[in-house]
Amino acid sequence: MAVKAAASAGLQAAGGPAGPQIRRVGELDGVRAIAIWLVLAVHITIRGDAARVGATLHGPARAAFLAVDHMWLGVDLFFVLSGFLITGILLDTKESPTYFRDFYVRRVLRIVPLVALVLGGLVLVAPGYEAWYAMSAFFLSDLAPLVHVYGPTGAPPFWSLAVEEQFYLLWPVFVLVLPTRRLVLLAAAIVVGEPLLRLALTGSLLEVPWLRSDGLALGALVAVLVRSASFSPAAARRIVLFGGAAIGALVLVELALRDAALSGALRLSEADLLFALVIVASVAWTGSRAGAPLRSRTMRFFADTSFCVYLIHVPLIVAADRLGIDAIREPFVAAVVRAIVVLPLTFALAAFSYRYFEAPILRLKRVFAP
Repeated sequence: MAVKAAASAGLQAAGGPAGPQIRRVGELDGVRAIAIWLVLAVHITIRGDAARVGATLHGPARAAFLAVDHMWLGVDLFFVLSGFLITGILLDTKESPTYFRDFYVRRVLRIVPLVALVLGGLVLVAPGYEAWYAMSAFFLSDLAPLVHVYGPTGAPPFWSLAVEEQFYLLWPVFVLVLPTRRLVLLAAAIVVGEPLLRLALTGSLLEVPWLRSDGLALGALVAVLVRSASFSPAAARRIVLFGGAAIGALVLVELALRDAALSGALRLSEADLLFALVIVASVAWTGSRAGAPLRSRTMRFFADTSFCVYLIHVPLIVAADRLGIDAIREPFVAAVVRAIVVLPLTFALAAFSYRYFEAPILRLKRVFAP
């Protein structure tokens, strides 16, 4: 799921007032690139009969398959990163008299044109799903299964866009009207409460905002944290150590109890906390030698194209499978063939879209929401 705010968004100096001098966290380009590659890996590998075949594997092959099978958590990395970037933008602009106008205009310019283009293409090649297309156009596709409305085979994962947009309908209001302490308490309540909801509603859909917004809220907490006067590399080191210990404790509880419902409820929380720590480290040590790979031009390319890649890769994978790739029994061999066929086309289309469609529209932000 693509983060609509630029991963290279500026971050004001910790504790300082919003102003023209901002520093760029280039490492977040790499974080966003990692997120899209996690999503690509799982969708390219876990297709058709792959899950059943993967269950028969042993040794390193089994471990590799399980690792890839969990890369769907890349969507939640997008959620945490989005919560961090968007909440940061809101915090930095909350004194602006055009706070709401600027925020929603910029969101519309980033999201709606490309979503409309992809939906229009789907309507042409896969007619007959008008109800799902309508719900997707209004960012309600995450709720479509609840009313027994389904999209075509190979439909893009619009559900995650829907979760985000529903969250951001009210979140700007909370950021504006709540003091920082109460905003932190609200975000913390979401982070703690949603795993409990997942546990209580085991077997329910996970692709709904009341079960998947804790990543967004955790990212918001990180946005507040890095703007505090006490944030520093030393503080970040302590946070990373404490957070790593918390993840370890959650994993130990999960392993000790061996309860499927509890594991399902905690897995997202464990991943979200790990992703939040990655963002904390990226901000604290921005510009360091260790973070250089994340700031590379290649990572910037993957970050810039990630939104389009996220929207178009599943339809292209399904189209490729119709050529017979899904008949290959060995999941890793099928994944390699699929990647060779799909990835060059996916990134070529995404690069063309970013340069000639998305970027010109994004430049309109300077006119309508400077």
